[in-house]
Amino acid sequence: MKMNDSFQNILSYGTTGLCLALSALSYKIISNEQKKEKTNNKIILITYAFICMTIILSGISLFSEKNQLEKIKKENEIANTQIVSLEASINKLKTNNEKFEKIIHTLEVLLDYKGNILSKTETISQIKNDLILLQQTMKKELAVKN
Repeated sequence: MKMNDSFQNILSYGTTGLCLALSALSYKIISNEQKKEKTNNKIILITYAFICMTIILSGISLFSEKNQLEKIKKENEIANTQIVSLEASINKLKTNNEKFEKIIHTLEVLLDYKGNILSKTETISQIKNDLILLQQTMKKELAVKN
């Protein structure tokens, strides 16, 4: 049972695990054959073919892994570019937000200033009317004295 579990663990690594398992089997076949007094040439020939197949699978596995790593590298570069772009967009939004807040503050100041001017204008208008009334009253008094 434990042998079966470890074999499944090895195969969980994909083609690389399969190549490792095949290499282990090749070793076991060769070592068993060496223990015999008379070796079977067909078994040795099949074992060599088995070893060649394992080497070919190893090459395919390495090529496949290399392509996957390159693909992952390209995806990471794209993701990094997108992250940089998003960071730039966030910074631009922050800058625009700061500008917007400054504009709002300026408008609030202007509205407050305009309110003060309007209240002062009403006061100035009232003072002007009072001065006109005072002037008219003084003209009447001067006319009466003359």
